[in-house]
Amino acid sequence: MTASAPQDPATTATFTLRPGGYDTREIGEFAAPSGDFRLAHMPPVGKNEHCRRVGRTDLCGHYAWQSSNNLLASSDLTCRRVAPAAGADPASCRLADGTDLAAWLLRSGWARAAPHAPDPYPQLEAEAPAKAIGIVSRP
Repeated sequence: MTASAPQDPATTATFTLRPGGYDTREIGEFAAPSGDFRLAHMPPVGKNEHCRRVGRTDLCGHYAWQSSNNLLASSDLTCRRVAPAAGADPASCRLADGTDLAAWLLRSGWARAAPHAPDPYPQLEAEAPAKAIGIVSRP
């Protein structure tokens, strides 16, 4: 019988961050004492990203950043690294009430699903333009 190889704790670790215990670099990308990480299944959204809404250009990245930081200000964030990556490791993160942070950002229109994101992430992103909300709203 052969011994199984130990898993790399950096790629499988679950960690909890308290409000104020990390910095938001971009929407979905964070710097924490345990290392940089980004939300899995969605690329980060820049704070300076613009969108067109109701015939005008808005700084939707800034609104997304404010909205996500307001949500994160009152809840612990529990994350599980899902795979090693160059740079910020992808992680699946949930708020204390169980809310999937990436799903919340997508449903709110503040993020886009990654090209090969699993269900339900693409469907959640598709809901936002129909509601004319967030960075994915239609002009």
